[in-house]
Amino acid sequence: CPDPGAAPVELLPGPLMVNFAAGHSLYTVTKVMYRDDGTTIKSVLPVARSYDGHAWESAAGEFASTVFFRNPIHCYARGCQLRLPPPDGLDPVMQMNIQNAYLHLGVQNAGGSRYYLSAYTYALSERNEYARFLET
Repeated sequence: CPDPGAAPVELLPGPLMVNFAAGHSLYTVTKVMYRDDGTTIKSVLPVARSYDGHAWESAAGEFASTVFFRNPIHCYARGCQLRLPPPDGLDPVMQMNIQNAYLHLGVQNAGGSRYYLSAYTYALSERNEYARFLET
């Protein structure tokens, strides 16, 4: 996982093991969809998250539920296994061939989608921490 505040790490489709988030941290996996220019973000879809040492869980929403419908998240003592489908609905070999063709033409990525792993930290005041406890 990247350090909190560092640039997100691009993830390849397929199975991957990810650690639980540390205390006062949030790790997220998102799918970023790009416009045809390859640099302008069209939309960001949450896929999964881990926070405060908790196991990874599917994010809310229809997209995330379809990602893990056939391949649920499997958790172990120190992390979880996620299986990410090809982001554009193509098999991995076809996706690689398309990316290589764009690179040959000098284009980084024309449209398409990619997965990213991001890490964030947060801090709560003692008062807010008590308030969260009382809400439950």
